[in-house]
Amino acid sequence: PVVNAALTLSGALSDFTLSDINGDHSFSGLGAGSYTVTPSGAFRYYYPYDAAVVLQDADATGVNFEAHILPSGKVDGANRG
Repeated sequence: PVVNAALTLSGALSDFTLSDINGDHSFSGLGAGSYTVTPSGAFRYYYPYDAAVVLQDADATGVNFEAHILPSGKVDGANRG
């Protein structure tokens, strides 16, 4: 789990939160509608890039992201991958 990963909500409403010590996150006070959750953080990239969520009458669960450490070092443009 990633602690303090930034998660941005866009769509019917906009919001921002940080993941907790377990990597969990939540947004409260949302009504029915379509939303997109996008994670971000320094020195990491996330898969998937974002997640579409449609709320009706219940909470959305299972919106998970994999965090990957960005490679570091000199970039010379000669290698791909």
